Amino acid sequence: MKREGSINLAPTISSSKIKEKQFRKQKRIDRLKNKMEAEGATGKEIRKAVYKLKHLEDKKIEEGIQTKYVEPGKKEKVLLREGLLQNSNLEILTTTSSIAEHKITIPEKITKHKEFMEYMQTLNFRFYFNGLQDWNINKTRACIFFEGNKTWIQQDDKGVYRYYSKDEEKHTVQGLNIFDLIEIREGTEIGSIYSMNNARRRLASDLGIVYSERQWEILQEKKYEKNIGIIQRADVEIKGDFPKLFDFIKSYLHLLGHLNDWGVKHILEEEHSFKGESIFFQSTTHMEKIVGKDQTICSRGVNMFAVLGLINKIREEDVPSSLLGVAQAIRGRRNEFRLVNFYTVPALNHQVLSEAEERVERLKRYGITSMTHISKKQVTECFSESFTKKVYVNPTSIREQLLEKSLKDHLYYDIEPAD
Repeated sequence: MKREGSINLAPTISSSKIKEKQFRKQKRIDRLKNKMEAEGATGKEIRKAVYKLKHLEDKKIEEGIQTKYVEPGKKEKVLLREGLLQNSNLEILTTTSSIAEHKITIPEKITKHKEFMEYMQTLNFRFYFNGLQDWNINKTRACIFFEGNKTWIQQDDKGVYRYYSKDEEKHTVQGLNIFDLIEIREGTEIGSIYSMNNARRRLASDLGIVYSERQWEILQEKKYEKNIGIIQRADVEIKGDFPKLFDFIKSYLHLLGHLNDWGVKHILEEEHSFKGESIFFQSTTHMEKIVGKDQTICSRGVNMFAVLGLINKIREEDVPSSLLGVAQAIRGRRNEFRLVNFYTVPALNHQVLSEAEERVERLKRYGITSMTHISKKQVTECFSESFTKKVYVNPTSIREQLLEKSLKDHLYYDIEPAD
């Protein structure tokens, strides 16, 4: 019996699925036509091939076996990683020991990360992976991730090489480019900006390739890595020359370490920098979950390090428009979104630490003897109103996860695969 006022969704769902399958069929027809036209085929040859493909796709739709492409996102890549380990096939994706012999070079016009990634996706990646060197293009093999899946390496009509894995039962196929394969192999924070950054950096490093934006990134990496080393050895690196600073911050060094670790993992593009320094973002809500400290402590700790000049908060008007544009596009009501601050971190050199030591001395003269005593009013009294505005910066209200996803979409070039 049908309830009064109920709505039967079955026709709508069926219609939606039919439209999706017809759309997929048309994409394949268009792709075939474009390819044949580019190859100089005659109109008659194209019509004949299109007619044949159309009937083949219609038959697949009727029998429910039309193949659907599944974009490999975080969830899919985690499962692929698990399958790789369960089947003991990690060795297949290790970097070949003779990688240096290939002497891969890139065109001089490539200066940015996106350009590098575009170009590298068009190279036959078999040379890079130890267990794929003897694979033939377009030849079907057993999948290294999932038992029962068919797999092959193919270059699509846009020039991108992918490792394809097809599930015969579900009629789905996934295509993995060289960066996807490296990300799955490395297995660290799969699906994050850091994971994809790491895949790109690893490939560039293994091939000995350096381009303009990569040079800037290397300098940022070295800064963060040196900072982290100083923080980890603070009882030697800081305590000896800057004893007052060490005593003031020693209980919160793990928080400063986290900010530097987060910063090195989230180095974006050079156009997203401020005064040459890489900008990263994070909410104290997210920080709380990672460092295991109360959000209030995280917030106070961040303000303390900003007062001492060991981190810099970036005002919204100073965030590069290219980065802020992404944030503003997903801005929403405060009760639905997190308050995010944008940061840069200076190199913790002698000058920066000396100035921080002097600021600690000044704070103590004003009766501020610990982090818990730091407040907006007292910082203003101790320094100035203009100084305080650099510390107590109004955060940006955005959905943090969406910002990270939008940045991944912006930063990492991928070409839609052939079905």
